[in-house]
Order: sequence, then structure tokens, then C-alpha cells
Amino acid sequence: MDYKGGVKQTNITTLFYTDPLHVITPGGMITNTFRLCMVGETGQTYQVFGSTNIATPGSNWVNLGVMELLTNGPLRFVDTNATNFGQRFYRAKQQ
Repeated sequence: MDYKGGVKQTNITTLFYTDPLHVITPGGMITNTFRLCMVGETGQTYQVFGSTNIATPGSNWVNLGVMELLTNGPLRFVDTNATNFGQRFYRAKQQ
């Protein structure tokens, strides 16, 4: 409502979606760390692995840690060493 009592309405279409299970979503660099998020199965633990070279068969995947369950549902992992590498690839494995 404006100061003369006029009213205007509009219809807005809003779409809501949830990421599929077991898909890692990059969160980007935040203060020299790299954040990953993922939707997983309730009650499950996910281990995060990193590699700097996935082109070579049998590439060396290093265990980076466990994803943290956030209060609103998704799992999160923060790689504090991401800036030490020119590139890094990630995967998560259900334990």
C-alpha cells in the first residue's frame, strides 16, 4: 500500500529443490579454505578424499577427514589446505 492507499499485486513463481543424495556441491573459497557440501543419508558418515591428479590410473587419494552434519540437513567439509595445491579433486565415500 502506498501513501495514497493504492495497492498492487503480482504473482511470482518460486521453485524449490533439493540436491540429490551423494552429489558433492562445491562451495568455493572462503578465507583460504575450500568448502564442500553434500546431501547424504540420515545417520550415515561420509569420509572425504582428495587427489591432485585423477588422470593417472590408480591416482593417490588421500583421506582428508569426515563430513560434518549441519543442523539444517546438509553435510559439510572444509578443506583448510586447499590453497597449498594448484588443483585438487574431491570424492566422498559412505562409511
